[in-house]
Amino acid sequence: MSNYKTHAEREFRAAGWVDENGKFYDEMQELMCKQVLELLDKFDGHGHSGSSAPYAINLFSNLAKFEPLVPLTCAIVTGK
Repeated sequence: MSNYKTHAEREFRAAGWVDENGKFYDEMQELMCKQVLELLDKFDGHGHSGSSAPYAINLFSNLAKFEPLVPLTCAIVTGK
């Protein structure tokens, strides 16, 4: 079991989302947590270091929220 999964499951218990046997109290919360565990498993497989992990997390977070990566300007992007 990866450190990410161990940490996540400990946090799920601390948040009160699961009982002492790891069973979720809420079906929707269980679905969300399982999806996040899948993302963490994929992320763990990429073997990021202490410096690349925060960069990848920030990049993913911005793109997942449809936020721009660079300041908006009046420049026209031509794809070149």
